[in-house]
Formats: sequence, structure tokens, C-alpha cells
Amino acid sequence: MTEDSENQEGILREILIWTKANAYQNVELLLRRALPDEKSRIAYQLTDGSRKVKEIQSAASIGSATIARLFDRCVAMGLMEEVEPGKRHRLFDLDHFDMMPRSLEAGDDE
Repeated sequence: MTEDSENQEGILREILIWTKANAYQNVELLLRRALPDEKSRIAYQLTDGSRKVKEIQSAASIGSATIARLFDRCVAMGLMEEVEPGKRHRLFDLDHFDMMPRSLEAGDDE
């Protein structure tokens, strides 16, 4: 790696740090609006790419139409991405925003 590219990488890393810090409150506000209740937060948090929609529906106790609307809303708000047709992935961890559903908090299943 050349000195110029190392400098550019350092600058980009610093820009990313400031961007994240600046966006934190806005992201938290969006999450709270999109996920007003425990069920929607469970569904969002479990959408991490490791589970099928049916598993998420069952864990969150919500129907297929409700979860579809939730996922569409989260994609539109920039809180989730569609990684391939019909597959979505959350972009934020609710634990970082003190919004983790009680039923998913560490230690509850021990």
C-alpha cells in the first residue's frame, strides 16, 4: 500500500467515525418509530441472516402480513437491506440503542 492510499484510508476511517457519531440519534429515532413494540423489535433483531422468516414470525408471535409490512417499512426507512429477493437483513443491533427486547437479552435463557 502506498503512502497516499494509507493517508486516504485514514481520512476515510475518520469520516466514517464522525458520520456514525452524527447519525446515532437519528438512527435511534427511526428505530423507535419503526419498532414501537416488543414484537416488532424481536422480529427486527432476529433478522440477522441466520433465520428463516417462519422462525422469526414464530419467535415474535406475528403473522405473515404484519412481518411483511414491518420488513418493507424497515427497508424503506434504511434500517434493513434486501440482500436478495425476499431476503432481508437488519443493519443495526438494537442492543447498541438500549432497545433489546427483554426476551432476547443475554442470560434470559440460562
